[in-house]
Amino acid sequence: MDFELQLQEFIDLYTENYELEFKKGKGGFPDSFWETYSAFANTQGGTIIIGVKESARGFAPMRLPLTVLEEYKKKFWNDVNNPSTISHNLLSEKDVIINEKLGIISFSVPKAHYQDRPVFRKQTPYGNTYKRNHEGDYKCTREEINRMFADANTRQSFDSRIIEGFTIEEDIDPITLRQYRQALDNRSPGHPWLLGTDKEFLTHIGAYRTDRTTRQEGVTVGGLLVLGKWTSIVEAKELHDFFPDFQERIFQDSNERWDDRIYPDGTWEANLFQFYRRVLPQLYKRVPQPFTLKNGIRIDDSPLHKTLREALFNTLIHADYSSEAHLIIESLPDAIRFSNPGDLLIPISRYYEGGESICRNKIISQMFMLIGGAEKAGSGVSIILKGWREGNFRKPFVEETALPARVTLTLSLNRLLPDEALSELNRRFGKEELSSLEGDAIRLLCLTLSYGEINHSALYGEMGLHTYDLSKLLKKLAIKGFLSSTGYGRGKKYTIGGNNTFIGEQISDEQKQISDEQKQISDEQKQISDEQKANIR
Repeated sequence: MDFELQLQEFIDLYTENYELEFKKGKGGFPDSFWETYSAFANTQGGTIIIGVKESARGFAPMRLPLTVLEEYKKKFWNDVNNPSTISHNLLSEKDVIINEKLGIISFSVPKAHYQDRPVFRKQTPYGNTYKRNHEGDYKCTREEINRMFADANTRQSFDSRIIEGFTIEEDIDPITLRQYRQALDNRSPGHPWLLGTDKEFLTHIGAYRTDRTTRQEGVTVGGLLVLGKWTSIVEAKELHDFFPDFQERIFQDSNERWDDRIYPDGTWEANLFQFYRRVLPQLYKRVPQPFTLKNGIRIDDSPLHKTLREALFNTLIHADYSSEAHLIIESLPDAIRFSNPGDLLIPISRYYEGGESICRNKIISQMFMLIGGAEKAGSGVSIILKGWREGNFRKPFVEETALPARVTLTLSLNRLLPDEALSELNRRFGKEELSSLEGDAIRLLCLTLSYGEINHSALYGEMGLHTYDLSKLLKKLAIKGFLSSTGYGRGKKYTIGGNNTFIGEQISDEQKQISDEQKQISDEQKQISDEQKANIR
């Protein structure tokens, strides 16, 4: 496609996506550019375009002179390599594009590698670090900045820290430890680590550690989270907001807030091992149990069960347990949602590619892998995507939100292109109108119908289209009446439309019938009026 046409359409279509920012650039290189640069780098990346203004009719290029654009490009390269302006240069020549005809300059800012975050201004991270949400750029709190620094420290993961003053005897739950040992024995009978004392065993699995430099020894954060007593976990200053929460809300007509709930209510030791053991069977109930034989033996572990196990495991090992946000698993009428506090350490686009994983909590990961909580390191996302696809469910959708930072994975229980959705679309628009649409358009309409209301970012995760192509498709369907939209810009949402040719023809027939009836009433009124005149005479 012609670049100038594509960029103009990009401006027209892309305003509803929070990964785009327009700057006027009139009167000099905008200082707010670096705030947005920092925000994009610390979130999911995005594009900054200088030379675009907003009016009542939308956004339009300001057509800045080429000399100004060249001056802005030169200033950018000087400043981006100056630590007093910004901490990291993430761009190369191909990421900075001047469009002379439209008079604009665009900068494609990638998400920074987790080891390069935070990206900040003026050589001081505190007060000069930004992130992005659906409202725009916002200044990060000291806690958010510290968490980014902690994620960047690959030498020591958060859960490998030794908690001062905590002991095996006082803070590890003996029942959980015994059950964990049994789970390892079931998985690997006769494992040599099972032969040692509790201290030796806990040291092998990473739940207890001695610092070689300081000679400090004790229970690790990961060990306490997986095997600890609930009261000990929340007494640790690093974990005082820990609160694992499973909520089942399947029956939509129920007056209760939830049908079932597993949370720290004092009836069980609310550590991660016990939470995992209680929640996993509840998740398994939501998917069919296929009858499969292997060598004459029934196999109960289907791809869907592996997907749910991996999704739960991923939620536990990638959570930021220093956050004030809670770990939440929701079993809903049409979906299962896994939500953990913390940023996604890789870009969302690479998440969907699978095969790459950066583990926030290596001790917790190792402890669950030993007992079969996951297949192998780095394979989780691929297993989730593959298993759900084989079950003919819609593509898993991952979303990152801020304030507080949270990653949510949604596994839809709705089938791809269900017959009911296609029947409803045929009923609304007519087969002839619907047949004029291509496969992506039909799929988008089915998704919108299933959700009831949906936005650009949710469709992006489900559809797998480039965000520009998706925006173009949404505009096309809205113009043709297949979709209705509410809101503007980043807050725009879509629902299935109704004002189309098919329905319009029905309305037209009804209006004609009403018009004929009104004419008949009018003739009757005229006849009555003539009779009244005759009586008066």
